[in-house]
Amino acid sequence: MTDKPDLMNIDYARKPLQRENMKKIAEGGFCPFCPEHMKKHHTPPIVKTGAHWYVTPNMYPYDNTAHHFLIVTNEHIADSKELTSEAWAELQEHMNWIMEEHEIEGGTLLMRSGDMTKTGSTVLHLHAQFIVGSDPDKAVITRVG
Repeated sequence: MTDKPDLMNIDYARKPLQRENMKKIAEGGFCPFCPEHMKKHHTPPIVKTGAHWYVTPNMYPYDNTAHHFLIVTNEHIADSKELTSEAWAELQEHMNWIMEEHEIEGGTLLMRSGDMTKTGSTVLHLHAQFIVGSDPDKAVITRVG
């Protein structure tokens, strides 16, 4: 576990560069997904923002993906139970926008909520992942939790 288990779980990092960046972020003691901190370490741009969420390409996409986006809450929350109906509706709008913008016919929306040790999440800040596989013969999500 990281020094800041309330913010991140480095044990779940999938890639060496991700692990190294998470260690640096842990030293800073800030949430890497809060909008005011995202640009400190995340090189892909934020491509869409709304009242409740922002969208950015995942810096560490899963293997065998054509597209892998993060849809992250603007507010620092950890559990989907804290979302309003308006926030849920906006999440759908962002997913629809991604699909239209990139001419995607199908994908997977994944959201981990709550205790990171139960979900396999690396960051305790509610976010969804919209993932599109690049090869129909290879699984995109091979390990969750």
